Amino acid sequence: FYLDRSPLFYPYHFGGLVSTINSEVLNRIDVYAGGFGAEFGADAQAVIDIYSRRGREDRIGGKFNLNMLYSEGLLEGPLGERGAWYLAGRRSYVDLLPISVDTITAFPRFWDYQAKVSYDLSEKHQLNVNAFAADDFMELKLELDDVDNDPTLAGRLRFKDRFDVQGVHLRSTLT
Repeated sequence: FYLDRSPLFYPYHFGGLVSTINSEVLNRIDVYAGGFGAEFGADAQAVIDIYSRRGREDRIGGKFNLNMLYSEGLLEGPLGERGAWYLAGRRSYVDLLPISVDTITAFPRFWDYQAKVSYDLSEKHQLNVNAFAADDFMELKLELDDVDNDPTLAGRLRFKDRFDVQGVHLRSTLT
């Protein structure tokens, strides 16, 4: 998985709950089941190449979503006469609710963000600076009486996954 030609280490929180990339910033997704270029390396079976769009160039704008599981937002706008930017983010809040369960020592929580600045240096040269990250965490503690059928499941189960990626890309149209 790649986002703007930088490695996207996992595309979904907790294996499929929600994407780690805000769908509002997506421009194009290319899927290469085989026969992809050398820029993706030799160890990949298939490549999902995701491209994000530029931010709004006409005015500052945004979108926000609040739901039962998480909140997300997107802010974007122009950068002078030749550039644009956006900042998108999301955070779950089940772990912030005043719920007490002995088995669950840390309720599942996730967050992510994507940021991009695009600037046209000239008609043929464009500079893009982007950053994106995601984090997932949960923890369970199972006592022997919680796992009557299989005592080998007793103990602590901890899941933590995270990535941070930054990239600078100069795109030049030479012909």
